[in-house]
Amino acid sequence: MWYGDDVYSYGHRGTSGDPSQKAFDSGSGGVSYPTTFPAEIDLMKYYHGDISDADRYNNTRASELGVNSLIWLSRVEFHG
Repeated sequence: MWYGDDVYSYGHRGTSGDPSQKAFDSGSGGVSYPTTFPAEIDLMKYYHGDISDADRYNNTRASELGVNSLIWLSRVEFHG
């Protein structure tokens, strides 16, 4: 199941294509991990290269739209 349009969700914000879900190369919209930190790593994107687990953990962020969409999709109910 996916939410949003082809580019935002299924295409991982333009960094992969359907149906293979392989990451695009740099010339086609793909991105590499940042080389200096602190830097934000978008949770929705597919990246090339590798970074340490600590850098990945400390710098990965989800967008507000992504979090709100996940809450909506999960159909969470809050009772006051």
